[in-house]
Amino acid sequence: MDPAPYKRVFTRILDGFEPIAYLTIAFALSVPIVMLVVSAAMTMLKVAHFGVLETVLALIAVVRRILLLTAGLEQAESMEKFQNMVIELGVMTSLVIVLTIALYFTRRMRLSDPTL
Repeated sequence: MDPAPYKRVFTRILDGFEPIAYLTIAFALSVPIVMLVVSAAMTMLKVAHFGVLETVLALIAVVRRILLLTAGLEQAESMEKFQNMVIELGVMTSLVIVLTIALYFTRRMRLSDPTL
């Protein structure tokens, strides 16, 4: 008995199942992504409601400076200037981390104590 017809039937079954599998996987991956985006938007609205605008603005300014430093690293004229820029980049990165932690704890403290 020739196994070729069975292979063709099996191949057709797999070919029919493939789009269903891709759609199922796409749906399964898109649901958590949508939930994450909605959660992030709600968190940003809550933070904006509590008035931590100053910290967010300082955070945006620091990220902007980091981007400018990163773009300028290629144009450093001397090794000393390059080292100074790398040190400043490290300090700015540390500042982003500290401000992010401060923003997190400020938000958490305001959520736990409604009188603030």
